[in-house]
Amino acid sequence: MVIINPEIFRKLREFYRLDSAEWAALIGISDRLVRYIERGERGVSSKVAQKVNDELELTPEKLDRILTLYDEFQIRGEPS
Repeated sequence: MVIINPEIFRKLREFYRLDSAEWAALIGISDRLVRYIERGERGVSSKVAQKVNDELELTPEKLDRILTLYDEFQIRGEPS
């Protein structure tokens, strides 16, 4: 399982162009929990991390590619 912290959690959602409600529905959590995680008020539990890994079929290599593309195409002036 790929380790997912709040920053990676947010970047994955943004990479797949999902709003917080769509992301929450995809991984089976509440929209509120998505917002708490992204603001750093909650961590990414192992259960949530596993759901993200399963839904996106993440591997370390796939995550590296996603994060590289995310950073490459980041609009200047936006927080990363």
